Amino acid sequence: MEHGRSCIILYMSPELKQKLNTDMILENDVEAVIMHCESSGRKLKDTESGHYTGHLQIGNMTCWVEYLPKDGGFELFNAYSHRMSIEEE
Repeated sequence: MEHGRSCIILYMSPELKQKLNTDMILENDVEAVIMHCESSGRKLKDTESGHYTGHLQIGNMTCWVEYLPKDGGFELFNAYSHRMSIEEE
C-alpha cells in the first residue's frame, strides 16, 4: 500500500480523470467520500441510473461523488466539490 493511499480501486473514463484534474479534486478525496458513504450507509440511490451519490466535508470543501461498486472497486461517474458546509440533524 502506498503511503497516504487506501487500497480502493477506482474505474473512470479519461474524460472524467481530466475533469478531476481541472477541478483540482484529488482521487484521495474521492476515495474518502466513497469509503465514508459505504461504511456509514449515508448515500442516495438514483432509481433511474442505479448510481449512488454521496458527500463528505473535507476541510472547507464538500466533495460529492456519483459511483457504483464494480469488480472489487468502484466506478466513478462524476465528482464535484463546493466550498460549503452542510448542517445535518
